[in-house]
Amino acid sequence: MTYVSDRAAPRPDSKPSSDRLSTEIVKTITPAVPFTLPDLTQNMRELSEWEGQLLVLNFWATWCSPCVKEIPAFVEWQAQYGEKGLQFVGIAIDQEAKVSDFVKQFEINYPVLVAGEAGLGLAREYGNRLDTLPFTVVISHQGNILLRHPGEFTAQDFDHYLLPLLSSL
Repeated sequence: MTYVSDRAAPRPDSKPSSDRLSTEIVKTITPAVPFTLPDLTQNMRELSEWEGQLLVLNFWATWCSPCVKEIPAFVEWQAQYGEKGLQFVGIAIDQEAKVSDFVKQFEINYPVLVAGEAGLGLAREYGNRLDTLPFTVVISHQGNILLRHPGEFTAQDFDHYLLPLLSSL
């Protein structure tokens, strides 16, 4: 498994992110891949639970430094835009005990599901061909994949990709 370094050199031809891997805007209708995963209280959660919202799935791990770096912004954006139809869901590629401690430490205010190693397969189904972490997928309120983003999702990425989508809800 690889993760995108937060020290990657910027590409002059890239849109907002400076990561060496680029965001893919999905141009064909691609339905989100259904899944059922446990949360930290062992309740099984399904993708369909978040239908009708602009959904941001974030595949991450506690040991991944770019993941750790982006999560405080996700907490902030969930608080600020949750009532406007934005919903973050974390999918942890990690052990439940480590994830539980991390969620408490960072006061994560959105659902976190624990997938362990099986989460890599789900991330691949969502288009993560290189097993990169973090890996973020944005799903429309109609349930279609809008974009795939390998590497850290920055404030610049949020402004460029998500704010226009929020204004259309």
